[in-house]
Amino acid sequence: MTLVWRGPLTDPSGWAAEGRAMVRGLLEEGADLRADHRVWHYREAVTPAEREALADLMTLEPASVVASIEHGPARLLDPYAHGALRIGRTSVGALAVPPDGVVRANQLDEIWVPTPEEADALAAAGVAQELIAVVPEAIELDRFDPATGPLAIPGAHGTVLLAVGEQAHAGALLAEWCEAFTAADDVTLVLKTWSDEGLDLGAIQQAALAAVAAAGFDPDAMADVVILDDLLPAARMPALYAACDAVVAATPAGPRSRVALEAAAMGRPALAPRAADLRDAVENPGERIAAGARARAAAAAHDHRAVARAALARIAALRPRPRAAAPAIPGVPRVLLRGSVFGVHSLAGVNRDLARALIVHGGVDLGIVDTGEARLGRSDPAYAELGPHVSRLLGEVDVTLRHAYPPSLGPAHGGRVAQFLHWEYGPPPREWVLAQERWIDEVWVASTHVRDGMLEGGMDPDRLALVPLGVDPVRFRPGADPLDLGDRAPGVRLLFVGGLIWRKGIDLLLAAYLRAFGARDDVTLVLKDFGGRGPYVPQEAAARVREIQADPRAPRILHLTDSLDDGDMPRLYAACDALVQPYRGEGYGLPIAEAMACGLPAIVPDRGAARDFCDEGTALLVPAREVGMESGMVGGMLIAGRPRVVEVDVPDLVEAMRSVVRAPERAAALGAAASKRIRSGHTWAHTAEIAARRLRALAGAAPERAAA
Repeated sequence: MTLVWRGPLTDPSGWAAEGRAMVRGLLEEGADLRADHRVWHYREAVTPAEREALADLMTLEPASVVASIEHGPARLLDPYAHGALRIGRTSVGALAVPPDGVVRANQLDEIWVPTPEEADALAAAGVAQELIAVVPEAIELDRFDPATGPLAIPGAHGTVLLAVGEQAHAGALLAEWCEAFTAADDVTLVLKTWSDEGLDLGAIQQAALAAVAAAGFDPDAMADVVILDDLLPAARMPALYAACDAVVAATPAGPRSRVALEAAAMGRPALAPRAADLRDAVENPGERIAAGARARAAAAAHDHRAVARAALARIAALRPRPRAAAPAIPGVPRVLLRGSVFGVHSLAGVNRDLARALIVHGGVDLGIVDTGEARLGRSDPAYAELGPHVSRLLGEVDVTLRHAYPPSLGPAHGGRVAQFLHWEYGPPPREWVLAQERWIDEVWVASTHVRDGMLEGGMDPDRLALVPLGVDPVRFRPGADPLDLGDRAPGVRLLFVGGLIWRKGIDLLLAAYLRAFGARDDVTLVLKDFGGRGPYVPQEAAARVREIQADPRAPRILHLTDSLDDGDMPRLYAACDALVQPYRGEGYGLPIAEAMACGLPAIVPDRGAARDFCDEGTALLVPAREVGMESGMVGGMLIAGRPRVVEVDVPDLVEAMRSVVRAPERAAALGAAASKRIRSGHTWAHTAEIAARRLRALAGAAPERAAA
């Protein structure tokens, strides 16, 4: 029987580690398997050879699939996946099941969890009991040999305890560590961590020291802590465990933890993050070693082949169950939107606004599959507005609209395919051009700049549509209640919104700001970034921003890293005096349009995507030139032409910023004209009209694709 495993396979996450173990186990047990790899992170934990072996499984799915196994958080499981049987493989962190996870689980034929405790949590949350099965978590046990040589960890000494987790969770553990030990103890805590906010090692270390001080302890008196933030390939993880005596839970992982399971396979016990438990493990090495031996014996039940056999037995006994689908609306195409919807980054915001606009327009019957993990607060109005379209299950889908990054470029199994693609470097990647030929019925782009690049790269003009983005004129308007920035941003406020990355021109902005102003000038640069929770990882200029903030001779910078609700972004624009976006590449420039709608003058290059809605009467245009890039590769992808960007000169950017400070009346007049332009002709209502027209045309059109 043909199976498809859908989920992350190559990144450093525990999800990907189990995915690799399950894929290997299913193959070794003789399954006819394909892989639908989901890219969760730009970093990879596998070797090139391992990546190539997995790529061999990422071939075209056959027309007939017995079972589709979706692997990920319950709220991201896909009930529209190709396959006679639709199975979810998930885990329930801290035994908390979000309501949208319950919805998705109940739309599947079966859902697998690793432990009975998680099964009980699903049932208590409202998942039908008959859908839930316990299938142990899989691990490649033969790769975790307790005799493995230890990884060299400079600075580690004595009894070494290991904690692995995101740096935001480290504060509570560090407080317990300080409660348990002092600098006089021969112990070391190795904290293998990373930052979802894009912080570098220095910033992570500072955050750790601040957490210790906030807990009431003296950082100079605490026992040694070694922080590791470099990516460790999966093949080296056994050596890390071998270098330690036990692991400590660093995250609220509920009844199980991938780190604890891997450590158990290496004969290392897992400790609760409590001072007494930490101290006991150090003072009683015999019991610690015995606990590690018991953990190693228990890990045998998680061997990848044993778990694969259990999974195959469940599949063989399973039959599809009836699923209630919403009735079709006569004459209205059923459209499935796939992409991050409840995330806290800009792409998810676009999907929310597009979905809202299509619902108001009424030209399509909309269903939603959220594919993003970073989430808004549950109180956000988006859940009430869009939740019903996640909960309701469409029948046969006429058009699948995909809008995510990295894009999913293979065939869809829900009608014809429209794909939003944003590209900032002129000609697109060659694989995108091939995908349009084979699998995508229509590519959507948001600006004429991107359209011209797609055409230059060889895309079919008859299956390329300009669907510009827009703003909500009710939310983005002059006169909104300003966000209170307190005394952190006195004087004229120049705002930048976006990732602190080269493509956004952050280096040019910082250089120009330092040249234009000094510490005595009554001006503040406000940086609102989207950090590691969006698509901009790593934050390349974050360290430089901190250096400038620490320099008493430099002009002020306020760096806002916390997530803002949709309703707070207009208030941020209202709190500032001008927007400065010296981008090298943009697909549209939505923050520019939003700020202009709020009445801010925008300082932007006179080339690129924003020229669709910026001119001399509505923006401060900075002279820019096209710059060809040296490599024919961007982001590891081969480009169908010579990639290029636009670039402004720092002196011109200096003059534009100074002009806003020198002539605030002229800047305000530009902002007023900009608001009128955007709010009258660049709204989500306009976008929905164009999008609905394209979707209806696709629903009634015969597909015209090249042969595979």
